Amino acid sequence: MNTERIKVLRIANELLNYMFLRCSHALTLELKENILGFEITIRSACSHINSENIAELKKLLTPGRHEEISDYYWNLAGTNSEENELNLIGLMIDSAEVKAENNELVIKLVRKK
Repeated sequence: MNTERIKVLRIANELLNYMFLRCSHALTLELKENILGFEITIRSACSHINSENIAELKKLLTPGRHEEISDYYWNLAGTNSEENELNLIGLMIDSAEVKAENNELVIKLVRKK
């Protein structure tokens, strides 16, 4: 398995952990790969999510990709606190979309090749 795919799997795993611990026990994860990169979308019933939670998630997930940091720190995924994990994810992805719709939390991440 190549390094890029392993990074994407670790990102997806961290999102699963985050959502499983905070929302319902019913999660849907969609992982797509195309010639441009990877798209990870996770959905979970989460009736208690509010605009403050969404703003905090967006802040953590959108610092922008820093390849020089990403190449080193992706090995740290799964070893720190949950907030630090989301910060690491934010440094490893190109874009993030966080929204609540119909009592469901939806997080969509894109990592370009």
